[in-house]
Amino acid sequence: MQSAEWKEVKDQAVRYFALQGHPGLAGIRHAFSTRVGGVSPPPFASLNLGFSTPDAPGNAEINRIRFLQALAAKTNRLCTLRQVHSSRVHWIDSPGEAPAPPPEGDALVTDKPGVLLGVLTADCTPLLLVDPQKRVVAAVHAGWKGSAAGIIEETLQVMTVAMDCGPSGLIALLGPAIGRCCYQVGPEVRQAFLRRYTYSDAFFSPDGSTSPREARWKLDLPSFQQLLLLHCGLLKENIFTLPLCTSCREDLFYSYRRDGKLTGRMLSVIGFC
Repeated sequence: MQSAEWKEVKDQAVRYFALQGHPGLAGIRHAFSTRVGGVSPPPFASLNLGFSTPDAPGNAEINRIRFLQALAAKTNRLCTLRQVHSSRVHWIDSPGEAPAPPPEGDALVTDKPGVLLGVLTADCTPLLLVDPQKRVVAAVHAGWKGSAAGIIEETLQVMTVAMDCGPSGLIALLGPAIGRCCYQVGPEVRQAFLRRYTYSDAFFSPDGSTSPREARWKLDLPSFQQLLLLHCGLLKENIFTLPLCTSCREDLFYSYRRDGKLTGRMLSVIGFC
């Protein structure tokens, strides 16, 4: 059996990442976009896929068409969200066109073939989940607020209730996100995690300040999310994290922390072919 590994796929101008070689992903279309291969001008250069940015909406529309064509996917079957850093999960039960306007929340789940679920990020963790036996997929926008609010557990609960998905049979793909190297947060972030997850303290390291009021911490959010998935019952061998920091890799990714409001959005998608 071929070993699963991350691959940077280059389809003409568009570049994206996908996990290749895992038998459980056969027949599943998935991708984590980069910023490379679109028509957006600086500072959004060039594959901005988000409509909520100051980039021209027409650019994002062209970019989405270009990205989805590289995946052999139809634009009218892409389901996205109005993301609000919540723990709200939506089940997509229609095999037809995506709902308009997009629902408010931070995770999507479906068992319908041909539907592509997507979340937009520019530092937050995009989490894609697959149950290859029950044929269920999920896309989760897992920033610190959503993670501290329980978005990952809520998504797993929806998959369990709707389709009896057992966590030990799930595959989890964590895409590009800001790493501990660049992610400085305040004490309110640490306290939000500690109130819900006592073990989360291990993922915060002091960042130089000696004053409690001015305390700053470096947060390793992807590593925390890996452990959370293990606590939820997923198997270690079925959890895959793309080890690239969005803030460090300006050549590949957008980063809100690095660039502020004048930046684009990546799109992470998953669906059954």
